[in-house]
Amino acid sequence: MIEIRNLWKSYGDNVVLEHLEARVEEGEFVTLVGTSGCGKSTFLKLLLGTEEQSRGELLLDGKPIPGEPDKQRGIVFQQYSVFPHLSVLKNVMAARAFERGHVSALLFGSARREARDEAEAMLASVGLGHVLDSYPHELSGGMRQRVMIAMALINEPKLLIADEPTTALDVTIQAQILHLIAELQKKRDIGVIFISHDLAVVADIADQ
Repeated sequence: MIEIRNLWKSYGDNVVLEHLEARVEEGEFVTLVGTSGCGKSTFLKLLLGTEEQSRGELLLDGKPIPGEPDKQRGIVFQQYSVFPHLSVLKNVMAARAFERGHVSALLFGSARREARDEAEAMLASVGLGHVLDSYPHELSGGMRQRVMIAMALINEPKLLIADEPTTALDVTIQAQILHLIAELQKKRDIGVIFISHDLAVVADIADQ
């Protein structure tokens, strides 16, 4: 699904990434592990299409990475990227609306009912079916991260990119979130790229 061929990224004379070679197959769980400053965030920007490589190729399904995030790539960040003024359910519905091109995140009629049903099912799958009408500030850190996962998966991406999503959580909740992502990855047969600074957190989950 993803091919990385002799990938380089430089900012002027500062070479951040060099000679990267890798493949990610469909449905594979891959971790990218390294200390702060090693280039993980730079690679993430390349994968999202918000930066371009200096040399080499980064391909998705044999084609260059699109210049903007699309429904093929779902993203879960370390920091919670939710709308604080919307309920849990409406946050996930908004993610569905944006993918359909509704920049106001509003849906009407049958489209709204369909999005609501899909969002309710998705939230149930991440263990949040009982807090649909709650607001982000009323949730624990682990629950807010589950909202982010639901938002990332509602549009059925082929690839889920998780950018250190467990760093701000305590050890017990870290394990719960990691195993949830692994479980959803298998059920949905999607690829996962999990970025982390801690090899011990992901060593027993990843395929490579």
